[in-house]
Amino acid sequence: MEQINIVWFTNDLRLDDHAPLYYAAQTGLPVLLLYCFDPQLLQHPTFGSRHGWFALHALQEMQLQLHPFKHIIYTPHIEIRTALELLADHYQIINVFLHKPQAAMQHVRQQHYAAQQFCRQKNIQWQAFNHAGLFDEVSGTPDWEAKWKTDMLQMPYSIHLPDITTLKLPTAISAALYARAIPKEFKKGEKPFLPDTTLQTPGPANAARLLDSFVQNRASGYRSLRKQAFAAQTASGRLSAHLAFGNISVRQVYRRIRQARATSAFPSELTAFADMLKLRSFCLQQFNLHPNLEYENLNYVVNGIRIKWNETQFEKFTEAKTGFPLTDAAVLCLKQTGYLNHRLRALLASFVTLHLWLDWRKAAPWFARHMTDFEPGIFYWYMQIISGCTGVFPAWVANPAREARKIDPNGLFIKQWLPQFMQVPGALCGNPQAMSALEQKMYHCEPGKNYPFMMISPETTGEFAATELQRIYSKHIAVKETARLQKLLLPLPARFAGKYTQ
Repeated sequence: MEQINIVWFTNDLRLDDHAPLYYAAQTGLPVLLLYCFDPQLLQHPTFGSRHGWFALHALQEMQLQLHPFKHIIYTPHIEIRTALELLADHYQIINVFLHKPQAAMQHVRQQHYAAQQFCRQKNIQWQAFNHAGLFDEVSGTPDWEAKWKTDMLQMPYSIHLPDITTLKLPTAISAALYARAIPKEFKKGEKPFLPDTTLQTPGPANAARLLDSFVQNRASGYRSLRKQAFAAQTASGRLSAHLAFGNISVRQVYRRIRQARATSAFPSELTAFADMLKLRSFCLQQFNLHPNLEYENLNYVVNGIRIKWNETQFEKFTEAKTGFPLTDAAVLCLKQTGYLNHRLRALLASFVTLHLWLDWRKAAPWFARHMTDFEPGIFYWYMQIISGCTGVFPAWVANPAREARKIDPNGLFIKQWLPQFMQVPGALCGNPQAMSALEQKMYHCEPGKNYPFMMISPETTGEFAATELQRIYSKHIAVKETARLQKLLLPLPARFAGKYTQ
C-alpha cells in the first residue's frame, strides 16, 4: 500500500504558521489534507449552525488558495476515527499531524483520544503540536509569561505550498468519505443569523485584511471605544472568530501588532490590544490546566445555591423580552450577528446568573450556540467569574439601566436593535419606565404596549445576589477553599488585575 501522511485540521483553519502542515511537508510523503465535520460534535448542545457556516466558508477560502497548486482539502461529514479506519484500508498511514485539543471541551478531547487510540493500534505515529501561546505544563505565571513571549517572537512556520505533495483520493474512496452530506444550513447559517460580512467574513485572507484595517485606522480609539456598545462593533479588533477557528494564529496577530506599533500614530492603543491578546492566551492556559471548569463550579461551596431553573424567565431573556433595552438589544445582536463586545457579554451573563439567579451550566449552551467566536477556555472562565462561582474573583452584579447610561449614553446601540426606541432621546433609552406617560406617548415607546415591562427589579435582585454570595464566601470553609484555589490557579499577571470584567 502507498505510504501517506495525514494533516488533520481542526480549529486551525489556515495555511500559514501551521506546525502540523509544516512538518508533514518536510517528510516528502504524499499528504492528505483532512477536515471532518464530525457528527458527534455537530450534535453537541453548544454547537450552532453558525459555527458550521464559519468553518465551511473558511475551508472554501483555503481551497481557493490551494487550487493553483492542484491541492485539495477533503471536508467530509464523518467522524475522524471512522475516516481514519476507511483510509487505513487503502493506504499505509505513517503519521497523523495535528494541533492538540488544548483548552477544548470534554467531548472534543474524547474525539481526539478515540482517534489517537486507533492510531496506536495501527502503529500510526500521532504527531500533535501545541497551539501558539499554550503549553502542557507551566510552573507558575512568570514561567508562562516567559514561554508566551518566546513563543510569540518565534518566526511563524513558513509553508511553501507549491513544494507540498498532496494526495488526491480515487473516486470510490472519496465517495465513501462523503457518504453523508454536509448540513445545508452551513451554507448560509440558520435564521436569524445574518453576520456583518464586512467584519466577520471567514477565512485566513479575510482575517489578515481585518487585522490590517485595525492596525491602520480602526484601533485609533480602541481603549475607550471597545467598551462602548455601539462603537465597539468597529473599534474592537473583531478577530475573535478568526482566532477561535484558527484562520490566523495568535502569533501572527501579535507580530503584526508589534511591527505596526513602531510606526503607528496610536501605539498605546495597539499596546492595549496586545495586552488583551495576552490575557486571552492566559485564560486559555488556565482552562487547559483546569478543564473541569466546563461543567463544575470552580469553588464547590457554591454548589446547590441555584437549584431551581425557571424556564419562563430564561425564555423571556432569550426572546429579548426582559424590559431592559440594553439587555434586549444585546440579545438580538448576538442572535443575529454572533458577536458582542466583552462588556455586553458580561452584562448578559450577569443578568442570567445573578439577577435571574439561574445556573450558568444550563444557560451556557444557549450562549455558546449563538457566539460565532465561542471558545470554551474563555467562555467558561468568564461565566464562572461573573456569576460568582470562583471566590477568587468577585462576581459582577451589573445593573442594566445603569450600564446603558455608561456604555450606550446616546442610545445608538439600543436604537440599532429596538426600532420602538428610534424617537426616544438617547439619555432615556436605557430606562423607558422612567419616562412620564406623556413622554412615552410622545416618543411612541410605551412599556406594556409596544415594549415589555421590566421583568425584575435590578436593585432588589442585585442586592440579593451580592448578599447571598457574601454570606456564602464569609463562611470558614469557603475562606479555606478560596485560599486553596488561589494557590492552585495561575495568578493573574499584575498588569491585568481587574480586567476580567472590564
